[in-house]
Amino acid sequence: MIMNMPQITNHGLTPLETNDPPVRSKRFLLGFTLVEVMIVVVIFSIIFGVSFDVLLSGRRSFDASSIRYDIQTNAALGLNNMARELKNSASLYVDVDVGGDSVRFLVPVGYSQSGDIIWGADGETNHRIRYEVNGQNQLVRDRFDASDSIVNGTTRILANYVDDVDFDSQPNGLIMNITTSEQNKVTKEWLDENLSSTITFRN
Repeated sequence: MIMNMPQITNHGLTPLETNDPPVRSKRFLLGFTLVEVMIVVVIFSIIFGVSFDVLLSGRRSFDASSIRYDIQTNAALGLNNMARELKNSASLYVDVDVGGDSVRFLVPVGYSQSGDIIWGADGETNHRIRYEVNGQNQLVRDRFDASDSIVNGTTRILANYVDDVDFDSQPNGLIMNITTSEQNKVTKEWLDENLSSTITFRN
């Protein structure tokens, strides 16, 4: 006698499929080890340090370039301002200080009825102009009257960051040297610039 055996089904599941949750590896369940964490920290520290050095180097380079531009601009500005007036003078009316640190001079302010040049400054007869560096490292222009006193309200700043100016008399002209400097606030380094100009008197 043949007995009918109950059929066993897999309820639509293939032999390789199962309803059990996926088995995760022991390594996944435990997470990162202390050594791995330390390695990652070290790597990120190195990357951060290199990036910081690059940024700091770029900042220093930018600051140095900006300061260099400032002192070069001030040096050129000072020379141009002085040359513009001095070239209108004459050797007879230019008086360089013994140390060469300042210069006084006259420029034409008009003509006499006979056609002779009248000398002075800013339209005033017998007034003189002086260039020198003051105590605040500024190149200044002053006007002196006939009694050799500074005329109030005539002082004008021609350039900043000026350490020194030097004037050297020539047969019919003048050699001017100007030195400017400024400190880099980041590196505390001092940057300086020296420019020179030679002028020939027109009169």
